[in-house]
Amino acid sequence: MVEYSPDGAKGHIAIMGSHLDVVPANPLTWNWDPFKLTVEGDRLYVGVAPLTALSSELMLQLAEKKPSLRFTVTAIFIASEENPTILDVGADMLLKQGRLDRFKQGAVYWLDSCETH
Repeated sequence: MVEYSPDGAKGHIAIMGSHLDVVPANPLTWNWDPFKLTVEGDRLYVGVAPLTALSSELMLQLAEKKPSLRFTVTAIFIASEENPTILDVGADMLLKQGRLDRFKQGAVYWLDSCETH
């Protein structure tokens, strides 16, 4: 979890769903290279890693610009979703430890993408 908590923040917003883990991707089975951005007309194609980059860039911009917000913004990065044999890491561990409880009264935005290959 990465947080930006400005002075006077009274609520919480969580951004969740940015995968730090991925499944193996064979570029030969995809319609585009999953490891780089492909532009076709007005569409952009890429694997799910850009959502992690998007959340990371948001948190970086908040830290650098330090806007005055009424709420704390938290990015929750997911680890080990693709390998259920690794226990007690990622969102499951945070939930088990009660570290996600404070978000029950706030907004949670789930970032995900549709994988088409």
